Amino acid sequence: MKKPIEDKAIDCLGIGLAALDRIMLVERYPRSNEKTEAIDFRICGGGPVANAMVVLAELGMKTAFCGLLGEDEAGEIILQEFAEAGVDTSAVIRRKDFRTPEGYIWVDKTTAERTVVLNRRKERSLTASDLPLTMLKKCRYLLMDGRDIEANLSAGKAAHEAGGKVVYDLGSIRPRMEELIASADIIITTARFIGDYYPQASLENGLETLYQCGLEMAALTMDQYGCVWRSASGLHYTPAMQVQAIDTTGAGDVFHGAFIYGQLKGWNPRRTVEFASAAAAITCEILGGRGAVKSEKQVWARARSTKGFIPKY
Repeated sequence: MKKPIEDKAIDCLGIGLAALDRIMLVERYPRSNEKTEAIDFRICGGGPVANAMVVLAELGMKTAFCGLLGEDEAGEIILQEFAEAGVDTSAVIRRKDFRTPEGYIWVDKTTAERTVVLNRRKERSLTASDLPLTMLKKCRYLLMDGRDIEANLSAGKAAHEAGGKVVYDLGSIRPRMEELIASADIIITTARFIGDYYPQASLENGLETLYQCGLEMAALTMDQYGCVWRSASGLHYTPAMQVQAIDTTGAGDVFHGAFIYGQLKGWNPRRTVEFASAAAAITCEILGGRGAVKSEKQVWARARSTKGFIPKY
């Protein structure tokens, strides 16, 4: 018999990519063979699942992260940031033959849009033998990014067997996609994923098809156009919060973390999505994907202070 979720010791375990982001704000992204100067610059941890764990920890949840880091300076900075946020890193694996991924990000001041290059070695992936089995048996929620297929599928199975919920952040198509989807309870995805995976369907129909794969909920985030989501009560839309964006780096990651926070609090889907949308908006108001969201009270205050708009998609 599965143990009740309430008996779990870890609110959310994240398994995925952790990177060190080097973010540069420029007046506009330079053309080929053109030079420009930075307006602002920040170095901070990144990675979709890693960012989500930091947000959850800063909101007061017990979180842990499992992933690969190199024995290098970038890895040290990432671990220090995790520690400052209160994320458990005992399941992080550090290797001399692995270079910590680094993201190089240019943010256009005019549009707040990003150009990203990820620098990483691909010869080493997280494997099933690397997984923290004790944590998997104690986590209420498990968030993964689908990058390391065997590890993700094994982790999802272990979490389910112990009564946990499996959430995937799917931004692009991965190998063995059908298996990943079948192993999930909740999937949060993007318009690009829906368009690529269900090319003949509209966004709404693609999301409906995804939901019908046996999910409890499927959500489609669309940047400034808000979020469409499907639950047992049907198809719904939540507009984005109005925001004077500086940088959209990490906004989706923060949405995922705040979404899981709502699930952990037992909120209904609409309230959960509204909270996650407000948290993402707050993140867009600073450079980088970490450090903007500090408390539940702050996020709800932000939600009450703005109105969304009806998108055209």
